[in-house]
Amino acid sequence: MKLQGKLLNWDDNRGFGFVEPKGGGQRAFVHIKAFSFYSRRPQSGDMIQYQTSQDRKGKLRAIEVNLVNDHPTGNKPPPKKTPKPPSRPSKRRVPLLLPFFALLGGLIWFQRIPIEVLYVYGVASLIAFVMYAIDKSAARAYRWRTPESHLHLIALVGGWPGAYLAQQWLRHKSAKRDFKAMFWFTVVINLTALGYLLTPSGQALLTGIMGLR
Repeated sequence: MKLQGKLLNWDDNRGFGFVEPKGGGQRAFVHIKAFSFYSRRPQSGDMIQYQTSQDRKGKLRAIEVNLVNDHPTGNKPPPKKTPKPPSRPSKRRVPLLLPFFALLGGLIWFQRIPIEVLYVYGVASLIAFVMYAIDKSAARAYRWRTPESHLHLIALVGGWPGAYLAQQWLRHKSAKRDFKAMFWFTVVINLTALGYLLTPSGQALLTGIMGLR
């Protein structure tokens, strides 16, 4: 028997939200792929009909969902339009990281910055790549996602090269404009901080932290 309830906390960018049964009861997780059909994008406050099932962790989720008083008019409309990412990583984009690491290597060679800075970028980039991979896996399995603020934070502290590679190779977060804008903002802030380390005050800060001189 189908239940009826109100759609709550709908995140259209991620395509999921929750439904609260009419008359009260346990909320269920709702994903856009659970809709049998829809003539428009769902939004918070919509009344929907659905059935429930449990995932592997025992959490309640909605299935066979449709908007109340909505009727199929043909094929299911496509999801929210976003620029289609390339099927393969762009060969022109990935090498953009090469000049950065060449510059970083040169600064280390001429002892303008300690080699530990390279270690920070390497470790943070590896962590960022793994975080993107986990988030993409969670999106496919309808599990809880990694907050975007965490992805931006790891990029800010030096993980942006790994995050950039993940966006290209995993094709994850590569088409969301708001996310990309914030990502490049963190890159600019990080490079500005790196540039500061080359100034006299920045060198003094490094000397105090690392005990280089």
